Amino acid sequence: MPRALLLLLLICAQSATAQLSGERTAAGCIRVQGSRDDPVRVTAEGRLTLERFPGPPNYESIARGDAEERAFILELPQETCIDDGGDFTDTEERFVMVQLGAVDETTGAALHEAVGRRVRVSGEGFGAQTSHHHASLIMMVDEVGVR
Repeated sequence: MPRALLLLLLICAQSATAQLSGERTAAGCIRVQGSRDDPVRVTAEGRLTLERFPGPPNYESIARGDAEERAFILELPQETCIDDGGDFTDTEERFVMVQLGAVDETTGAALHEAVGRRVRVSGEGFGAQTSHHHASLIMMVDEVGVR
């Protein structure tokens, strides 16, 4: 079988089982927003949790006095990667956690109700940029569907 055909079949097979979808880059990762300020829509599917993370001032330990930050985390069934053109992401990094934020109160309520369940979410995606970002991919969600 020609190598190009084999590569195409492999990409198609990955897309069919992909839990993160959107435009793919040359690196084979899902394209997310870079410094161009162009919103990029992505869709993700997995199990939704609500996690606790240490926040300011040191982002190390809630028990030692750091503020508690809560974040919706979508657990993907398989590792994946994202590409923002090199601004904040590394296409070699694979991950299974996506941090979700709600664009409005209605979406936030839908996320709260779906904790512990398998969901499909859509919205704008971008690479983690601050200490408040607890996963490689951050999604500002505007659609939530329970599977």
